[in-house]
Amino acid sequence: MKSVKNILDFLIFGNLFIAFSVACFSYSSFLLFSIPVDYKLLVFIFSSTCFLYSFHRMITVNKYFTLTENAPKRHRWAGENKKVMMSVIMISAFLSVCSSFFLEMKQLFIVAPMGIVAFFYAYPLFPWKMNLKRIRDIPGIKLFIIAFVFAIITYVLPIISFVEFTYYTGIGLLARFFFVAAITIPFDVRDINFDDKKIKTIPIVFGENKSIYFSLSFLLVSTIFNFFLYSYKILLVNSLMVEIAILAVAFIAIVFSRHKSEYYYVIVLEGLMILHPLLVFLFS
Repeated sequence: MKSVKNILDFLIFGNLFIAFSVACFSYSSFLLFSIPVDYKLLVFIFSSTCFLYSFHRMITVNKYFTLTENAPKRHRWAGENKKVMMSVIMISAFLSVCSSFFLEMKQLFIVAPMGIVAFFYAYPLFPWKMNLKRIRDIPGIKLFIIAFVFAIITYVLPIISFVEFTYYTGIGLLARFFFVAAITIPFDVRDINFDDKKIKTIPIVFGENKSIYFSLSFLLVSTIFNFFLYSYKILLVNSLMVEIAILAVAFIAIVFSRHKSEYYYVIVLEGLMILHPLLVFLFS
């Protein structure tokens, strides 16, 4: 059992699970639009997500956290397994660079700015000036930066070479944005005792209970956008059923998310991005 737990910890805290989740969420966009799957792009999304999460984790561990027993388990694991984390960073960086050569110019125009934002999300913009912080430290924007980058990478990037960006694809992008925002808020609730109060996340400003209501409200907004697309025949009935099923599961996961272990947040909430393409297969 210990070896199973060690493997699980590696997958979760080594950021392979979140990387796989983001790749799956991107894969679902190919399925929803019935366009050819670009597996080289999925490799790029998987490896670059793994690199950025692991890179951010090590910066946080080395500069912003004292690894006591009260520190989050993900940080303690990274601090205790620095060689493993460095191996993950180097391998994922190598795969990211190699797979980037297969991207089309349209895709590169999206990846470049999103990559810069994601990189400086946790790395100081000007590290030689101590008063200038990371993007995530700018008050009030942490949640929206995450939701925006995730929506662009998992929704726009997979379809940009096949689908013309119109008013309706913009509505789909907003639906994806609010869904990601909804499942991200519980993570801010989890981190309320660790985040700098100056960051002004929703839980810090409004408290834990109201934050859950914000999360559920964002889910509702995402649902409304999806119903709008269905009413204009942009989403087929099967696709709409997928979105409704995902939102129903997300609703339950968010309601019961408070004071859970880190495994719950990763496997259940981030796992919703894996469930999405599985349901597309089920309803197709």
